[in-house]
Amino acid sequence: MRHLKINGIDMEELKLQHQAILSALVELYKSLKRAVKSEELAKVLRKDDGTIRNAMGALRFLEYVESIPGPRGGYIPTIKAFEYLKLRKSMPGSHRAKVYMEHGSCEVKVVDVRVPEFLEECKVVVELAELSPEIKQDAFVMITIPSSSLVLEGKILEKSYLKDEVVIKVFKILHFPADLKVKNLAEKALVLSSEISIKDAFNALKLAGVRKGVVKDEKLLKLISLEDLALAICEGMGKFLAKELGKCLPTIDAEESALRAYELITIEGASALAVSSLNEILGVVSSENLYSKLSILESHVRVLQR
Repeated sequence: MRHLKINGIDMEELKLQHQAILSALVELYKSLKRAVKSEELAKVLRKDDGTIRNAMGALRFLEYVESIPGPRGGYIPTIKAFEYLKLRKSMPGSHRAKVYMEHGSCEVKVVDVRVPEFLEECKVVVELAELSPEIKQDAFVMITIPSSSLVLEGKILEKSYLKDEVVIKVFKILHFPADLKVKNLAEKALVLSSEISIKDAFNALKLAGVRKGVVKDEKLLKLISLEDLALAICEGMGKFLAKELGKCLPTIDAEESALRAYELITIEGASALAVSSLNEILGVVSSENLYSKLSILESHVRVLQR
């Protein structure tokens, strides 16, 4: 059987020979906390330096490795490499999970994870209590697996009424550290009166040095941003009430997990969530700072996008 070759790289050979090199690179990088030199990998794996360099060329082409130039340079694994190795280790046995679809959600059991090899698709098989006609091929789904702190996003490839199973092609994988709370991600926001004008709200946010404000409008919370206020003022709306400009803001407890915040933002389509503790607004968390702030933490969100 002929092997697939891309730019001269034999993909079958890559799968057989290079996974150990990638795994060793990740472990050394985590241990040394710096770029790893080819000779260091060669020593650990008992291979010659030329073999390691050739392997790194292939892995770099596939975006599993980055090369850092200079005397202190070397190789570092990409986020894609971390996710590839993490998924292989995270999913033995069956897991309880929740699947979110356009018409609702349901509890499922993950019965099989077909872990992606290089350049292959990741597929997940889930078992439902009963298949619904609303589960359609190519429909977008999101799967949350609390036991592994994973979120999988993809689309339905096929369904089997005989086994009550659905096969899902996964195109995005996110890992949230289980101990990461919403309060660690909250962006500071200024709480404003429901009667404040757009112009006064803009000045208040500028003075406080924050980009977002939360307006209390009776029992509702509304989100306003410095950018939206500035645009409204330019359009001659400075004397209008800021609450007329605001978007309804759901709340989430400060002790909830980052995974739960991601679920609410993705499923409910909210632009952001108000983070509260003992009825006090601590700030807001949005999909924007959910990604950007997670990325600078030591245990950061890993994203695999195919």
